[in-house]
Amino acid sequence: MAVVQSSYSERITGPLAFGVIDNMNMAKVDSLVSEDTDDIPFGRAVGQGTADKGCTLTAATATVFRGVSVRDIAKDGGDEDEYKRYENVAVMYQGDIWVEADGIVAAGNNVTFETTTGKFGTVAADGTQLLVVGARWLTSAASGAAALLRLTGQ
Repeated sequence: MAVVQSSYSERITGPLAFGVIDNMNMAKVDSLVSEDTDDIPFGRAVGQGTADKGCTLTAATATVFRGVSVRDIAKDGGDEDEYKRYENVAVMYQGDIWVEADGIVAAGNNVTFETTTGKFGTVAADGTQLLVVGARWLTSAASGAAALLRLTGQ
């Protein structure tokens, strides 16, 4: 009998969109409510809002970083690739998730996020680029490309 498939890759394809959970190995996700007047795109850093279960994109700081906005498959197929104000937002705080690289990133590097856009990169931490404690890049990527981010829940 002929061999149909003799090897298997870790991933059949790369991510089709930002905010996609790579695997459920360590995945932990909260459900929060968007308090932003602006939309929260999938795969972006979100911070604690004013309400206990609230979240915002623009108020994300190192001390109130809640996690990464997860893609909502109920919104796929249209032009909506973000959460609107008062919508429930799935926020991953532990696990592996695909995000848009803000600049060139390399596997193993530390992770920072930009406080106004919520995009992730490896730029040195400063007033607008904040370190995500316990996070690291699992894949390398060019600016604007999809990169796999691991959050350890710290």
